[in-house]
Amino acid sequence: MPLEIGSQSKLPKEISTHAGRSLRLKEGTKISLFDGNNLEFHGPIAFINGDAFFTPEYKFEISRELSIKLGLAQALSTADKMDFVIEKAVELGVSEFYPIIAKRSVLKISPDRLNKKMDHWRKIIISASEQCGRNILMKINEPQSIENFLKSSSGCKCFVAEPDSLNTLISESSVNDIQSSIICIGPEGGWDRTEIDLFSKSNSKLINLGERILRTETAGLMAISAWLALIQSRLQ
Repeated sequence: MPLEIGSQSKLPKEISTHAGRSLRLKEGTKISLFDGNNLEFHGPIAFINGDAFFTPEYKFEISRELSIKLGLAQALSTADKMDFVIEKAVELGVSEFYPIIAKRSVLKISPDRLNKKMDHWRKIIISASEQCGRNILMKINEPQSIENFLKSSSGCKCFVAEPDSLNTLISESSVNDIQSSIICIGPEGGWDRTEIDLFSKSNSKLINLGERILRTETAGLMAISAWLALIQSRLQ
């Protein structure tokens, strides 16, 4: 929805309902909207016959993005777990999300349900961005095989969570990996041996995330947090 300073715009029905019924905003309340490209617009909201209208009074450009490109490749898990991981990935600052079709993935998405599922995930990204103040939307790719993922991410260093690995994120990463990295997390049952072989033959590094076996919805978020802390220490 394009926004222009001083020009009143009708808000989508979903936003109108949320603003009027859920938030119970009053006529003239000042709100902030973002356009997904680093711009924030501020101005009053108005209600006419159940519809909400927004008139931007001023705008400014601000970035709350990480200074690096950080991706998360998550093997398809049960629907609620995928929703949770996507939401938290937005909050942590992940720039690009890769749903991976793994052999042991519990969630199966048929071609006729793909568009609906992608729309659902995009709504989660928008909602999470609104909550955390992020004004650039995390990019999410369509579910893909490991082979296609490795081809499309060849310019990034991939760190693959594998409990049997003797290596850690600290031991396998270097300053050169900071600018563009992807954390790869397997499904509930772990990566298949053939998938581990695919990663091993690429420019990927197998790492363990500690002595305890983490749930798939926990592992990626823990690894992202550890990676951000590691980056900060190395940039100081």
